[in-house]
Amino acid sequence: MEMKPNPSNHDKSLKIVGVLLPSLPFLGYRLLREYLRFKTSANKAGKIFEQELIKQGLSLDVAQELTLSYLESRNLQNTILSW
Repeated sequence: MEMKPNPSNHDKSLKIVGVLLPSLPFLGYRLLREYLRFKTSANKAGKIFEQELIKQGLSLDVAQELTLSYLESRNLQNTILSW
């Protein structure tokens, strides 16, 4: 009766790395694309937000300050780091 060797955790880890490593460039590209899409939509929303504030009668300085605050709350890097 022959006993099969039990795969160690190290072997399992190497197998997982071997599967994930080829997909890293594609994953990095997709993450970058989504980040840029998020940032672009946040900037568009900030411009619309500022225009609406000015339409409502706020001064340009106050509208710009509120828009900056709005955009900082939409900053993905700060959101991720705050988790």
